[in-house]
Amino acid sequence: MKQILGSPAIVFKDMTPSSLPRTPGLYLISSLNGEALRAGKTGRQSLSDRVYRNHLMGSQSGNLPAQLVRAGRCRGLDEAKTWIRQNCEVRCLPQWQLDEHGIDMRWAEHFLLSVTRPVFSD
Repeated sequence: MKQILGSPAIVFKDMTPSSLPRTPGLYLISSLNGEALRAGKTGRQSLSDRVYRNHLMGSQSGNLPAQLVRAGRCRGLDEAKTWIRQNCEVRCLPQWQLDEHGIDMRWAEHFLLSVTRPVFSD
């Protein structure tokens, strides 16, 4: 857990797809004031695809912009995407770092979710 919490935060305002790892792993999206919003593992998908393409640019019902709209925090998807850019950061832990320590990614995701208790989930 300390590995992901201690990883450098990438602020969504400055984010591009290339600023995120192109490998699978764990992620924790939080507001700049520390509220855990989303957390999870990527499976075979890269962290870049999951975090940038899904949770920032995506419009599917299970992704963060749509969840912010459903919760009444934002009025529409465009407002939600702007809010995320202005108010959120992500911390990532590539799967290879878990593998180095013999930690199963499913167990690490379960632990991350139970400790951070994000507001939104799938």
